[in-house]
Amino acid sequence: MKHINFFLDAFGFKNLGEYTQSTFGYMANPSVVSISLIIGSISAFLKEYLGFPLIVFSAFVVLNILEFQTGIKASKKKGKKR
Repeated sequence: MKHINFFLDAFGFKNLGEYTQSTFGYMANPSVVSISLIIGSISAFLKEYLGFPLIVFSAFVVLNILEFQTGIKASKKKGKKR
């Protein structure tokens, strides 16, 4: 433990506890952990069962929404109801 504290002191930390609080302090908030678990679970599900990453799925959903909206606007511009 003396050796670790020696190296941490060289970087300006008093001990291992101060280093871990500085490095992983954001993890102390329970909402960060729960949001990370939810996003990780969704990502793992999509990768395992659908075969593509979360970012690809998200882009697909966004592009479909945009396509739908622009299709409605184009139809209104032409004068069609449906």
